[in-house]
Amino acid sequence: MQIQDRQINKHESPYVIAEIGAGWRNLADAVRLVQAAADAKADAIKIQYYTPDEMTINSGSRDFILEKGSPWAGMKLYDLYKKAAMPWDVVEAVFETAAQEKIPVIASVFGLEGLRKMEAMDCAAYKIASSENQYTGLICEVIATEKPVIISSGNLHPTQFAECIVQCADEMGNEDIGILHCIPSYPTPPDRAQLHKIRQLRNHFGDFEIGFSDHTLGSFIAPVAVALGATIIEKHIGYPGSADGDFCLRNYEFPDFVMQVKMAHSALRVHDDATPEEVASHQWRRSIYVVKDIKAGDAFTHDNIAVIRPSYGLTPDFLDLAFERRASVDIAAGTPLNLGHLSQEGIE
Repeated sequence: MQIQDRQINKHESPYVIAEIGAGWRNLADAVRLVQAAADAKADAIKIQYYTPDEMTINSGSRDFILEKGSPWAGMKLYDLYKKAAMPWDVVEAVFETAAQEKIPVIASVFGLEGLRKMEAMDCAAYKIASSENQYTGLICEVIATEKPVIISSGNLHPTQFAECIVQCADEMGNEDIGILHCIPSYPTPPDRAQLHKIRQLRNHFGDFEIGFSDHTLGSFIAPVAVALGATIIEKHIGYPGSADGDFCLRNYEFPDFVMQVKMAHSALRVHDDATPEEVASHQWRRSIYVVKDIKAGDAFTHDNIAVIRPSYGLTPDFLDLAFERRASVDIAAGTPLNLGHLSQEGIE
């Protein structure tokens, strides 16, 4: 998979998306979030673009009130989306700042009007949120843009998810699709993250890049996801008091988050040969050393040779052979034993 000039695969460091979603409180906040993501070396920022009327209707009936357990419990859906929707002047400021910072913008879209507006802004890629991953009409329109598409799998088992993915694959080809394991609860308790589903998705969709949309608090779950094979990591960044403020990382936390995610990938790197650090540590292995002066013809015994550090002599498995031989030359104490010190004739 590729977004602009950035390849996304298991050989590259994870593609980190800073989700500024509803983490801003005003235009200045949104601009600062883009700058913070760029400074933290995130690979992209992501916005959510919609209007309340694209999402729901303005109703106070029970079906349209958010339930307990949500950060927005008791709010009308319409009021939440009205509060969290990104005004057009903020959208323009985000794209302008992202262009200045040279960081791509990915957009979650929720309706055709929003998609058309994001196309006009030359969005780099699109995201299909968990709540939209069965909205085939929207998915088809997003596919038609020929931009890369990332789809969250929340709420669906991989077998249910397959229909949506196959549709994308038939239209676009496997290289342009990423799938994010996602638990759509805000925040997600760490013991409910179900990271095993990353491998489950990879088993079902081996030709796609698999990632993780991280709604847990803090930064310690995402590196585990990378260790399990996630090549895309999405994390919310924002300010307290914003609609997403209860589960966002703060600006000052995001650089450490990105670093930890990238380091997790580095720790998985395969080295065919010993690393320089490993080579340097070899001296702390044991080997056979002469510990008392030995004359040519003397037998090797526990008194004059020993298995000690460092590792420049014969390895310890040569000890029995040494005891069967005599010294071929004079050897001073402190000398690492080598095969040339052993006579060809054994002890009778």
